Amino acid sequence: MSVEDIAKQTSVSILVVEDDENHRELIAEAIRGASVSSDVVCVENGEKALRYLHGKGEYSDKKEGSIPDLILLDIRLPGMNGKQVLAVIKSHKRTRVIPVIMLTASAHNRDVEECYSVGASGYIVKPISFDEFTEIVKGIPYYWAFVNAIPGRDPRSRRHDNRMKGNKINTWDSPKEQAVGDAPEH
Repeated sequence: MSVEDIAKQTSVSILVVEDDENHRELIAEAIRGASVSSDVVCVENGEKALRYLHGKGEYSDKKEGSIPDLILLDIRLPGMNGKQVLAVIKSHKRTRVIPVIMLTASAHNRDVEECYSVGASGYIVKPISFDEFTEIVKGIPYYWAFVNAIPGRDPRSRRHDNRMKGNKINTWDSPKEQAVGDAPEH
């Protein structure tokens, strides 16, 4: 079984916080077209994002312990801006370990510095080209599901779980698989 086949069997939950409806739809479509199967939830403002994360209001039926694997967060949001939302996310023990990638049109160095100082895991400036934007967004779930390690979850565990089910991905046949597989034993 190829790495791409295993990626399709791995599910990543992603919360997209974006006020522009067209951008939300574009991001969700690009993620769904990625090599990793993704459960995408989109909200249009920071307040809804926080209610979603804490199972409050319209999200009170959501299981309290279910938090997304990743958050894509715009900076310029109505009401509470993305930097403020990021600060709240990073201030709570239960949500602080969620990787948050700022996905925004702002290329201002001050915004970049402020977001990283509050705890952003990444900062991506939305490109002008539709195709470039789609390709960038498609790669995000794969990286966060298979490559990046966060406290409490080793990305190799997902690869290991697939191998235990009889899906071999550590074949070392290509550089792409080498980047995903565990290091060889010496």
